[in-house]
Order: sequence, then C-alpha cells, then structure tokens
Amino acid sequence: MSRPTLGPVTLINAASMTADVYGTIQLANLSMASFTISWTGSPTGTLTVEGCNDAVMQVNGTIVAGSGTWEALPFTNSSGSVVTSLSTGGTSGAGLIALSQIPTAYLRLHYNHVSGTGSLTAVAYAKVE
Repeated sequence: MSRPTLGPVTLINAASMTADVYGTIQLANLSMASFTISWTGSPTGTLTVEGCNDAVMQVNGTIVAGSGTWEALPFTNSSGSVVTSLSTGGTSGAGLIALSQIPTAYLRLHYNHVSGTGSLTAVAYAKVE
C-alpha cells in the first residue's frame, strides 16, 4: 500500500513579483512538504512559509482571501539551515524549502514584496513522514 502524497503541483506559475504573492496547499494529514522555487528579474523581498488551521476553503479548492490566522513556520533551506525566511536579494535565484512534522492543516508560500520586479514559480510536494 502506497503512502498518500500531494503533487508535485505547480503552486505559483510565473507570478509577477511587483506585489505580494501567495500560494496555498491543504495538507490533509500530510506531515512533510517541500517547495522548489525559482525567480527571475531583480525582486527584493522575502519568502516565508506560513501555517494555519482556520482558513476557509472554497468548493474550488482555493482559500477565501483574508481568511485564517497565518503564522510563519521554520523551514530548512537549500543549505540545510533552519530559517524562517529566504531573501530574494535583488537577483534571479532558486532554492528548495523543506518542512517536516508540520502542525497545521494549511501551508502557504508567501513572497513579501519590497521592491523590484521579477517572476516567481513554485512547485509543491507533500507526503506522510
């Protein structure tokens, strides 16, 4: 019997980084997740992973805007360090964000725009630990 998984699924597809960007997944009892992320251009901002238990999901699977109490979660970056954010640094880049023992029903990847322009893509995958 195989273990349940989610994805890989494109969570954010070439989204403009001239404003904040969000991509949300429902975990449905999955305890590990990762995001493969890449961005182009010269965006300056931070990427965080936020968790929530009280968001409102619509029938089409999207989260109602403004619903839920979202809090940043620590994650492991591509270098193996545990951090709470990843800077885009004003240049193109890529990385992997990994989380284990996730205590929430929903996760979202949040790009907090500061300045600059660019395009963000993120692919999500989740599974049982």
